[in-house]
Amino acid sequence: MTAKPIETLLHYELYYILPSSFTDEFIEKTIDKNQQVLESIAAKNINTTKQGLKKLLYKIKKNEAGYYIITNFDIEQADAKKLPALEKALNYNLDIIRYIIVNQTEYLVQKSKEKLNESAEFVDQRQINKGKIKNKISIFEYLGKRVVDYKEVDFLRQFMTPYAKIMGKERTGLTAKAQRKITVAIKRARHMALLPFVGE
Repeated sequence: MTAKPIETLLHYELYYILPSSFTDEFIEKTIDKNQQVLESIAAKNINTTKQGLKKLLYKIKKNEAGYYIITNFDIEQADAKKLPALEKALNYNLDIIRYIIVNQTEYLVQKSKEKLNESAEFVDQRQINKGKIKNKISIFEYLGKRVVDYKEVDFLRQFMTPYAKIMGKERTGLTAKAQRKITVAIKRARHMALLPFVGE
């Protein structure tokens, strides 16, 4: 019996914000510059999407809005050690307001295994658990979700209080594992000014 080949390709996501004052020309130059850095570290299947101008949920370096750019790329496990070179280049680029690099390999594996509840009546844990003190239903299990992306801000908001604090699993009905996923996603969203640190 032939052994199954080990997957060596890692899937990453680079998400960054550029100043709202940037022209289309400057945006393209920055994208090209980052593309060159990614190619220099042997990244493959590089795909960039411009998400456009968004309001920041809090000011970053006096900026109240910024252009969000997302770049997905693959890299061999053997070349993953070169990723600090990408971080160094991004840190030196003063035009980038903020960035985050996320390993999406396991996320994509779990996402492919999802069997979403297409007939779900609710999408908010507060709706399905209204009035319940005990035996709360996990919105993850109800919807058939296995993972959550930090850019799903509308979904993540239901796990925050009006003061922007993350709710505990006693209030949400989530399992400890799902609660950890929510916490990580909210922290990443906050880092990218997609969610606030304090109540709006």
